[in-house]
Amino acid sequence: MKKKLAAALTGAALAALALTGCGGDDSGKKRDNWAKDVCDSVRNPFDSAQQALADIGQVKPDEKPEALKKRLTSDMDRVAKAYDQLAAGVNSAGAPPVDNGATLQKNAVQDLNDSSKAYRDLQKKVAALDTKDQSKFADGLNDLGTETETLGKKGSAGLDKLQAGDLGKAMAKQPGCKASGPSSTVPNGTTGSGNG
Repeated sequence: MKKKLAAALTGAALAALALTGCGGDDSGKKRDNWAKDVCDSVRNPFDSAQQALADIGQVKPDEKPEALKKRLTSDMDRVAKAYDQLAAGVNSAGAPPVDNGATLQKNAVQDLNDSSKAYRDLQKKVAALDTKDQSKFADGLNDLGTETETLGKKGSAGLDKLQAGDLGKAMAKQPGCKASGPSSTVPNGTTGSGNG
């Protein structure tokens, strides 16, 4: 059940920022500069979110329900804050120098803000779970697992469009937009931890 919860919590939006590969586009200095601005600003929040998601995926055999609840709420808070910072980074870079750049930027920022809100909502629900009855607590986590699966499958059309074509190639060349750990290289809604 914890593995299901952890897998769903990674979310498609965060996976979409784990760009890999390198681009062959050498014609867009403006695109490269924009990509550098974005990727430099998202590196720390991206790494923070990945660490929190990896921690959510950890199974600690002797962990008491109260400790698990505290850890999950803390990790979800870290993920939500990271999404806020990611949205701010994309927003502060300005519209990318491509057709419909302002719309692409706006939609990507909205995706990130929506993801942040979704994690805050989940955090509140975990915080409200009753840990005194382990069976009820487990049922509550299981119910949240279903909700997080929906979140993980939701997708992020705005981010996908932002990272398409030449702009995506420019972003893929930037170290700040490359996955920094094994858990961030696995696509859509899974972690690389395998624990669970």
